[in-house]
Amino acid sequence: MKNYILGGGISGLLCAYYNPSFTIISRDIGGKLNTSSAPIIHLDVHPETEKLLKNLGFNTDFRDIKLGYVVEGNICSSVGSAIKEKIIIKKMTDCHHLFEDLPLSTTEVSLGTGSDIIQAYIVDHKAVIKVLENELNKQGRILFGDVVEIDDNYVMCQNGTFAYDKLISTMPAPIFFKLYKGKYHLSPEFFRSIGTTMAIGNGFPTNVPAEYDQVYDSD
Repeated sequence: MKNYILGGGISGLLCAYYNPSFTIISRDIGGKLNTSSAPIIHLDVHPETEKLLKNLGFNTDFRDIKLGYVVEGNICSSVGSAIKEKIIIKKMTDCHHLFEDLPLSTTEVSLGTGSDIIQAYIVDHKAVIKVLENELNKQGRILFGDVVEIDDNYVMCQNGTFAYDKLISTMPAPIFFKLYKGKYHLSPEFFRSIGTTMAIGNGFPTNVPAEYDQVYDSD
């Protein structure tokens, strides 16, 4: 039996890169980063990220990323911790806990360092994905196929059935819940929180000043 990673997005690629005993199963590589509606993603400056980029042959130059915040329809250059907490709560579908129950502060979650300016590497994300894909392909660690069902022993795809010892899923949780037919009762309530990455807004400002690289909506 082998160990498999479900999903070939950036999370699956990085997981496979650092875990050589795992093979990716995915219908495509790159996930949302290879689509026309790719989300805004910054690689924050960090020693481990710098090491990864150097290992993959990329430059590690970086720049400042200016953050802005939409509050009551207006864009602000800085806000207090209460607004940042509100944004964090909006980013998570929290199943069991209120924000104050979580052992996190606004400096430990995905609003960067808590500052209104973060530092990020100047790198083409699609190029990073391609290099990771090539490295894994050289080792024969990518299986292309649509997953149709998952149980506690097998992953069933349109092009075959694969027995596994260990399984890691990086696919969206709602999709995994639909595909999983094992003995465990998995649902959103099984997890502490589920990330929310897509939102539909009404009346979002259309003229964002050029000084901002990324804007969070608190409304």
